[in-house]
Amino acid sequence: MSFFRTFLSTAIVVILTSFSYSQESNSDKLKKEGFEAYQKKDYLVSRNKFTDLIQHFKNDTFLLGISYNMLGTIDRKEWDYSQAIYHFDQALSIYRAFKDDTLIAITLHNKGATYKTIAQYDTAASFLIEALSLFEKNNKLLRASQTLTL
Repeated sequence: MSFFRTFLSTAIVVILTSFSYSQESNSDKLKKEGFEAYQKKDYLVSRNKFTDLIQHFKNDTFLLGISYNMLGTIDRKEWDYSQAIYHFDQALSIYRAFKDDTLIAITLHNKGATYKTIAQYDTAASFLIEALSLFEKNNKLLRASQTLTL
């Protein structure tokens, strides 16, 4: 199960880094450094990079969504579950405004996994079912199967 979670976290990072942005090169540099630190499990550096992005690029709401999602992922890795849920909620509100089903589903999956970790199974199930539905709707069958294994 640990391998699967590591695989899923890496897959999320790869998906999120595949998007292109029109922000200044400074934001690209911070984002890249944040993802690299996360992959190296240097969560303090990663958190600082994504927090800097939130503070300095408030007009790029899509970048804010990615930053909040990554902060939630870091929070979950560091066992700060209430903060993780808060950050996932911030990301969800942005992704829903963009109507980006894939990013909504990824964040719902993350939020559901967090609730599962804290043994709130009914709440976890509702988020995971919603994520599964969006993955299936958008023909993301690999992601759907990963959600089913939680």
